[in-house]
Amino acid sequence: MAVYTAAIDGINGPFPGVTGDFTGSNLTLDLSSWTAYWNGTSFNQGSAGVATTVSGAGDLTASWTALVVGGAFNGQTGSWTITGNAKAAGGPSPEPVPVPAAVWLFGSGLMGLVGVARRKKAA
Repeated sequence: MAVYTAAIDGINGPFPGVTGDFTGSNLTLDLSSWTAYWNGTSFNQGSAGVATTVSGAGDLTASWTALVVGGAFNGQTGSWTITGNAKAAGGPSPEPVPVPAAVWLFGSGLMGLVGVARRKKAA
């Protein structure tokens, strides 16, 4: 058996490429294009919205199930688990990103200008 991502598996599609949304330590993957090939038949086993948590070290495990459509396993449920490390793959890091001091300085200066403008208008 081989697994790969494909835009179309001969029955279903088109599917988007593998994408993800990273918020804090939560990673939501779109694995709609996850396709299995066995015994001369390709069948989609993908799922959108596969959620996982990324540890501080970058480790993740994503699991999902999908109904097999077509082929020898038609109507059966496939169970899938992938593991990886987001940092080793060059992916996002779950550590918080600090707001640069320049942004804070700009924001406080902008608020000061708004205050001065309001005082002039009131006078």
